[in-house]
This record gives sequence, C-alpha cells and structure tokens, in this order.
Amino acid sequence: MLVIIEARLKQQGYEVRSCVSGLTAVREAREWVPDMVVCEYQLPELRGDVLTRELGRVPSLSHVPVVVFTWLEATGVEEKCFEAGARAVIYKPIVRDLVDKMQRIFAGIPDDDFES
Repeated sequence: MLVIIEARLKQQGYEVRSCVSGLTAVREAREWVPDMVVCEYQLPELRGDVLTRELGRVPSLSHVPVVVFTWLEATGVEEKCFEAGARAVIYKPIVRDLVDKMQRIFAGIPDDDFES
C-alpha cells in the first residue's frame, strides 16, 4: 500500500518520505517537518493513534495533519484516531481519488467522505 500512495503523490508533484515504523516516523518528522503525515493504523512500534498523539505533542508538528489508513472498521480505531488528533481515517481498500482527498485536506476544504 505504501508504494501505491507514494507513487500517486509523487505523480502529483509531492515530495514523499517513507518510514518503516512509527518511531522512525516521529524522528523523521522532527527533522523534516512534513506538510502531512499518512500512516497505517497498525504500524510497527507505534499504532497510528499513538503516532498522531506523539506528533501533536511536538510544538513544531502540532499543526501537521495526520491521515490514518486501516482495515479495522468495527474496533473503535476511528474514535481513537480522531481523539488523538487525526484529520482523517480512511478505510481500505484505498479509494481511487486518494490524491484529491489529500489535496482537500491540505487546502482545509471539508470532505463529506471523511467523518470528524
């Protein structure tokens, strides 16, 4: 999935950096301050909600929107992610217009497909 997201975002001209774990993502984000963080809920070392909360605790990263992907629809994942500060939770399989949705998040435009 990461390869698909990377490819679509790069096609649209975004700079993309990948991380293999939640802890690595926090370290990278502190050094690079991304415009957006896109992650799986079930990351090695830190779940997506925990990663979101950790990023929110860093003053230079608290404004960065986080989008979490998951298969786990009925397990309270969505509530955990939103409570932690995630901007969106997207259920797999990934929708075709993924890049459009991310561009709307960047622009601060409400998206009826996301619940908040």
